[in-house]
Amino acid sequence: MGQKMPTTIGDLIHLRYIYVSCNYTGRRISGVILSLKSLYKLYHLQVINVKTDSSCNIDKSEMEGICNLINLRYCIFWGFNLWQISGLGKLSSLQELKNFWASDWSGSIILGRLKHLTGLQKLGVYGLSDVRSPDVVAEAEINKKEYLKSLKLTWSDDRSKVRDREEDVADNLKPPTNLNELSISNYAGIRSPCWMNDSSCCNLTYVKLSSCYRWEHLPPLGQLNSLKSLKLSNMYAVKQVGYSLYGNSNGCVFPSLRQLQFEDMPEWEEWIGVEDKTFPCLENLVIEKCPKLKRFPSGSCFFPVLRQLGLNEMQEWTEWIGPENELLFPCLDELIIRKCPKLKRFPTLPASLRFLEITDTALDALPLFHQNTVGTSAITQGFSLFELEISCCPNIVTLVGCQLLQQPEDFRALKILSIKECRNLLHMPMGFLRKLQSSTGIAIMDCPKLIACEMQLPAMFKWLEFGSCGDLEPLFIRSLYDLTSLASLHIHGCASLQSLPQVFARMPFLYSLKITSCKELTSLNGIEVLTKLETLYILGCEKLTELSLQQPPLLSHDNTLDSTRQHLNINALKIDRTSLLLMEPLRSCRFIKYLEIDGDSQVISLHEQWLLQNRLSLGWLTMHKAASLQSLPSCMENMYTLEFVEIGGCKMLKSLPNLPLSLKHLFIDECHSELADPSSIYWSRTSHIPHVHISTNPCLSLSNIRFRT
Repeated sequence: MGQKMPTTIGDLIHLRYIYVSCNYTGRRISGVILSLKSLYKLYHLQVINVKTDSSCNIDKSEMEGICNLINLRYCIFWGFNLWQISGLGKLSSLQELKNFWASDWSGSIILGRLKHLTGLQKLGVYGLSDVRSPDVVAEAEINKKEYLKSLKLTWSDDRSKVRDREEDVADNLKPPTNLNELSISNYAGIRSPCWMNDSSCCNLTYVKLSSCYRWEHLPPLGQLNSLKSLKLSNMYAVKQVGYSLYGNSNGCVFPSLRQLQFEDMPEWEEWIGVEDKTFPCLENLVIEKCPKLKRFPSGSCFFPVLRQLGLNEMQEWTEWIGPENELLFPCLDELIIRKCPKLKRFPTLPASLRFLEITDTALDALPLFHQNTVGTSAITQGFSLFELEISCCPNIVTLVGCQLLQQPEDFRALKILSIKECRNLLHMPMGFLRKLQSSTGIAIMDCPKLIACEMQLPAMFKWLEFGSCGDLEPLFIRSLYDLTSLASLHIHGCASLQSLPQVFARMPFLYSLKITSCKELTSLNGIEVLTKLETLYILGCEKLTELSLQQPPLLSHDNTLDSTRQHLNINALKIDRTSLLLMEPLRSCRFIKYLEIDGDSQVISLHEQWLLQNRLSLGWLTMHKAASLQSLPSCMENMYTLEFVEIGGCKMLKSLPNLPLSLKHLFIDECHSELADPSSIYWSRTSHIPHVHISTNPCLSLSNIRFRT
């Protein structure tokens, strides 16, 4: 089926900008070929943006005509890349070309097409591993593009494609001196390009080097006076960071650098050469997945304006020793320490710190805070700590004597306190919670050895998380009667809890309730009185699940609501067993907007009648680890408000029903190969959906440090 642009568009000879959308959502049409021939006479056109969905493709046989548009500056085609056009060099006014491949479909090197694109400001070149001759690279004349501000150079991640002259190829990719941003990925040379060692890149403000896995020494980027952000990742051969990175500078090193990140450098052992004049402006520093790094630079004058510090997965780090009797990082605002299982010792932390997270360390006590700030006394002024999170620290046995909990009056800014998975923790200071009057809430979870102590929670708490906390557990449950201002409550791992405490009528503001791993819980009665409740989680409640499997199925006549009793009216529901939908008050829900089922490996299909009674509200459906799921119910077609469906880990799912016209996103991972085959008859049922992803592969996600501010 062909679709042409109206020929009259060619009469708009003064047109500068055009946006074309080819979207057949809801019309069950596929295989549309869009012709843009009528645009190729608009010689003054500067911006063209053509958006197509999965049902429509651009007619590639006519794309050479775009070379007539010599004034074109920005060109965006969904599903088509400009590098495929042999006459690309005629577009000398083009300012962005983010996805240019070094070779065409036949394997011929086509870098020469870049030669006459002298107006480029952003350029991304991919597939450089296919280039054998350095002379061919020189034909692109990248160094003559005086307006170029951003350059991305990417080789193949297939290491079998390493060439003998890899370094010579990189040397001939020299950028112009006015370049601001540089990214190099998957480069297999044993050294950095020669132009990174001189003044060729003197105006760089951003550099990202990723997977240059044969480099043992880093280029001298410390000499770049304008550099503000530097990210190094997957540098597998680097063992030392030091003078090769700083360069031969007698003055300040990295004088303008604000952001520095090291990630996935498994052989890095040593960081040397940090002095008073190194990193004078650094504000953000992250080190992740560097297991052999054992020391961290901690001089009293190092990183004088550092605000955010994140250290993650440094498995061999044992001691963090700060300067004796001197202040460390006086401007530090946020500190995150994760997965440093041998780290036993912390330096004294600055009073400026507002966010502190310590997870998975060998620490046996909470760190101390420096008692003095510049020009004032912390005793009178108080500390700045706003949020403290301690988790997975098995060596912490007692918090009695802890500066933070013994002197809560000095920590008046503290709003959030979280202590989780400290499984050997025995003692908490007597009555310390009562003194945290400025705190908005507290979390104490998975500390099963805690011994009972005097405990009174502030009545104005807005949120509370507790459970599996030894003798404190019944004290928390009794305290619920006084917490009438609670907005969020999480009850976790309360082994003796068989029914929910009848306190919810006293919580008129509660909008989020999570009940997890309460294995003896047999009923959800009582939560229907929560008129403000919006979000409900029910996970890991084994007895409740057993009872739900005994419930009768929903029938069509069950749609009639009993007007004599209250019903749960929530927006979002997350459960781990589909059968829980048959337990009251979930059974009677009519207005669920978001449903997530996480980890039900036994579900074969969803409850059709429950979906139908929520068909006028449900917009989002997610299922994870659905190993036994074989089909989706036929009623899906009648889910009139459903827009997003995500299903993962569904290796038995072979088919799809007719899907609603409202659906905009369909993501299915780890499904049966029959369903993933694009020639399957079921793919025709997705032709109206703008965003579709169906695959037998798992969807990968990365967990990195994310600062709060």
